[in-house]
Order: sequence, then structure tokens, then C-alpha cells
Amino acid sequence: MQGRSIFLRILEADDVPRTHGWINDPELNEIMGYLPISLRQQQSWFETTIGNPQKFVFAICLQQTGEHIGNVALGLVDHLNAHAMFSIFIAEGAMHGKGYGSEATCLALRFGFQRLNLHKVYLKTSDYLTDAMSSNKAATWTRFSFQC
Repeated sequence: MQGRSIFLRILEADDVPRTHGWINDPELNEIMGYLPISLRQQQSWFETTIGNPQKFVFAICLQQTGEHIGNVALGLVDHLNAHAMFSIFIAEGAMHGKGYGSEATCLALRFGFQRLNLHKVYLKTSDYLTDAMSSNKAATWTRFSFQC
């Protein structure tokens, strides 16, 4: 999925060591609520995620360089009731505040509503996550809709 400054692609096996490093970063795992995990645990997560019709995890990559800077996902996809849980993180701190999260949010939501035919997408976040909140507000989340 192509955006103006980023594109989304399916997470690949080659991404596992990078995402493992991100998840074990103390600052990021505190924000995301993760506990440190082994590389084998991260590989196991990847193996159960790929091909799971209830999870769609995308790498967020810069358009100009292809650099993988974070992930965005639709998880807990309930095809019967047409809803899913949204999650996102921009792991590379130097990439915060540049609008990449907002753009990735719009691309992922379009995928959810247009390709998966979802009716509702929800997210959980904390008030102290100011970057996440501004990214989510930029996508104009409301109780029952979104607009990018």
C-alpha cells in the first residue's frame, strides 16, 4: 500500500531480528506494555501471525529509502462481526513527529474498511502517549467513523 511518504508491506521473516530489537528496547517496551522476549519467542510470534486470518501486520517503510521504521496492524479481526483492533508503533525515535504514523494509520484503516469490509476498528492507548494520541487524532477517529 503506497502513501505519500511511506508505504506498507507485509512483515517478512527478515524483519524478525529488527522487531525483536525494538520490542526489547526498554523505552519502547514500557510504552507498548511488552515484556522482554527472546529471539525464538519473536520468531514463534511471527510464525503464528503470518497466514492468520485474524491478524494483518504491516511494516511501515519510508518511500525514499525503504527503511523499516515501525509496524501497524489490524488484529483480533472478527470477520463475522466485521471489527478489528488497531495498533501502531514508530520504533525509530528520529522518525516521530513527521506524520508517518498518521499516514500509516490512514493506509491501514483503508485496508480494513475497503479490503476486509470491516465496519468498526478500535484502538487502545494511554493518555500519556502524546505522540500516539496526536497521530490518532490526525486520522479523525470518532466513535463510529474515521476520515483521513
